[in-house]
Amino acid sequence: MPNSILLQATTIAQITQSTNELTRNSSSELANKCYQLTLALYSIARTIPFEDVQLISSQLIQCSSNILSAINGPIQQRTLVLDSDFSQANTISSDYYDTDLESVWSNISI
Repeated sequence: MPNSILLQATTIAQITQSTNELTRNSSSELANKCYQLTLALYSIARTIPFEDVQLISSQLIQCSSNILSAINGPIQQRTLVLDSDFSQANTISSDYYDTDLESVWSNISI
């Protein structure tokens, strides 16, 4: 089990290394996975060697640090992907305004 946690933690740390490419959804999902791995490590920490706990912990801390940097980037106006993701999520489609509610095509009973 510690090897599985280490592998997952290392993978997440590597995925989150490109902080300017993380979106809100991916940051949230990866932070949740990092948290779950931390809980799993906590539950077995007393039964595995200290060195394993230390190695896994450092990967989880790196993951958390990367996600924090990804989230703080747009706040400090250093990254573009999250800004782009935010604007796409909050922009109303131009088709929405073009709907003519008085049109015959808008009548749902037809």
